Amino acid sequence: MPAPRGDDTRPTGPASAEPPGFGETATGAIASIFDYFHARLSLLILEGQEAKGALLWRIVSGILGAFFLLIAYAAFCAGLIGWLSSRYAWAWPLTTLGMAATHLIIGLIFLLAVRRRFRRLPFRDSIGELEKDREWLHRQRNRQAR
Repeated sequence: MPAPRGDDTRPTGPASAEPPGFGETATGAIASIFDYFHARLSLLILEGQEAKGALLWRIVSGILGAFFLLIAYAAFCAGLIGWLSSRYAWAWPLTTLGMAATHLIIGLIFLLAVRRRFRRLPFRDSIGELEKDREWLHRQRNRQAR
């Protein structure tokens, strides 16, 4: 817009602005949406950085705890084998095989339980709805092609 002259009586400023067109409105809406997502992503990044240290400590603590529990369990099993061998005068190789067989049976029971749970698909209702949506879209495309 040219600079106003002294004898120019046209109003200037926002009151004289024409209403924005569709393109300007759409651009403004898209910019607002991107600003919203940018703010949310920035917040997520900030929270992730704050939680990183705490999460790392939890993971390391969990791994170390599991490691020491495994060592304690192995020592307990060795002690139990020694105690059973001396208490009942069983040969320690047979006691060790009995302990191994007990652990094998317990492990198989847990694996069978896990296998049974994985036979049913997780999110099967959602997957079914997505399949219905896929079929509906396929039918719509076929109708448009005719």
